[in-house]
Amino acid sequence: MKPIVFIHIPKTGGSSFSSFLLGGIDNSLRSLDSGKEYWNTFSKYHNPETTRLHYEQMCIRNRIHCDDDWRIVDINKVYHDLVVDALDNNTCLYIPTIDEWKYCMGNIDNKDIRFIELHYEMTDVNKSIPLDLCDNNQYNQFQWVTMLRDPVERIISEYFFLRTFLPKGGTRNTKSAYYDFFWGGNVFKTFEEYVTNNLANITNSQIKWLLGKGSSNYKVTEDDYNKLIDTIDELDMKVGILENIPDTITYFRTSFNIRLHQRDLGHKKVGTRKRPVSDELRELLTEQNALDIKFYNYYKDKLGDQL
Repeated sequence: MKPIVFIHIPKTGGSSFSSFLLGGIDNSLRSLDSGKEYWNTFSKYHNPETTRLHYEQMCIRNRIHCDDDWRIVDINKVYHDLVVDALDNNTCLYIPTIDEWKYCMGNIDNKDIRFIELHYEMTDVNKSIPLDLCDNNQYNQFQWVTMLRDPVERIISEYFFLRTFLPKGGTRNTKSAYYDFFWGGNVFKTFEEYVTNNLANITNSQIKWLLGKGSSNYKVTEDDYNKLIDTIDELDMKVGILENIPDTITYFRTSFNIRLHQRDLGHKKVGTRKRPVSDELRELLTEQNALDIKFYNYYKDKLGDQL
């Protein structure tokens, strides 16, 4: 079976669906292999020590002082060691950097990898993995999948999620380093400020992410849109829609022939204290995200046609 590669676009239900797909693969493998244990490496990336090291590097990069006892470590070596271990011993893999994705591509042959999650480049938020989805002819060795969300709602969700990491009482900590990493030290106290002063970075974000441009201010063109559609078709990428979970689950279940049931889909709520967004801001975001909305609607309609 070709490995399933999940491109996790921020605030599209990616964390929940990554775990959901992984659980479906695990259940299917267990039924075929008489209870043989398959386990993943996600817990290793999200355990307190590794998370602390990652936040520490963001603090150092942004010249933020947090704790006197923090050590300067080579976080890239930490990530590389985890990826090497996962390739040799596991069936599932989380790729934290572009360099590790390149390493994985060069060393995945004859490995028992069934599932890979790609997200943002952990050293540069302006890049997402992979950088070269539209240009790499080796990618047909994978089964690709991603999730999309209503573009305006995704932007609103992203703001209120990141806003939860604002320093409290002027005291910075590991979580505020996370905030600084994504917003470059800027402080957007209101959603209006976020949109007004950050518009280029939140325009056509889902297309941008799939092009490898991360959260940069790259300006998506009609040619980019068409090229991405063609690539997704060529790779036979499965595109789910967050606003249509039942059909998405059915589509993924039949496409990958794995056991998926909606009752097993976890739902993570982080930063849900959203304030009302004015009609004027919604209209501005709708206007500025015309290509993303066109892209989203295309795959929303296509999902219905698949069933």
